[in-house]
Amino acid sequence: MRRQDREVSERAKIDEVIESCDCIRLGLNAEDGAYIVPLSFGYAPEEPAKFYFHSATEGRKVSMIGSGTKAGFEMDSAHRLGEAELGCKHTYFFKSVIGTGFVRPVEDLDEKKRALTLIMAHYRKDRAFSFTDEQARTVLLDGRSNDGQGAHLRRKTMNDFEQQYLPEAYRPLSPWAYFGLSILYAVPFVGWIFLIAHAVASRNINKRNYARSFFCIYILAAILILLLSFAGLRLDLSQFAVPM
Repeated sequence: MRRQDREVSERAKIDEVIESCDCIRLGLNAEDGAYIVPLSFGYAPEEPAKFYFHSATEGRKVSMIGSGTKAGFEMDSAHRLGEAELGCKHTYFFKSVIGTGFVRPVEDLDEKKRALTLIMAHYRKDRAFSFTDEQARTVLLDGRSNDGQGAHLRRKTMNDFEQQYLPEAYRPLSPWAYFGLSILYAVPFVGWIFLIAHAVASRNINKRNYARSFFCIYILAAILILLLSFAGLRLDLSQFAVPM
């Protein structure tokens, strides 16, 4: 590194930067030039340190990776503009981790399940996830490096990842699902029965909270009707007032 005064070599601080990053950029050597792809990731800090990525079993990235393909990576966080009076005096602050390593597929089911758990743990620190052998068989994961860092081969967005692997209780609803529920809850009697059932007993927390939000609307509507009724009653009573 040219600016030795800005280099961080302490492992704990490097791990802290990695923990603060949301995305890692993996660089591979393609026939038509360098190929860089942003990925979500999980990190195993124990030696040798590894990054794990979640992948389908086919695609361009997979075709470029063998049993030990050399790769580079970069990640950054803590972005901040350093302002000044002159344009040429401006600067930009950030923290980054850059390294190289080898990308390889993970075949062992136990390591696959651990890798999936680490990926979810990096983005969802509020709860723990577990995975079955069947779920682990559907993905290709990767990780070893030669310099204390790691890399992997394929990216899937967190939305797709959560849709496929989150338990049903936490699985997000699609826009069409919300639209359908809105129509259902608007149907008199039958829709209201579903509304109460979903608000009280639905196993999916998103559906349960959405149903409960309708009760908030009904409560606000009832309060508004009462206020308008009270205002109208007072107006009617004022007509019978006897002037002194």
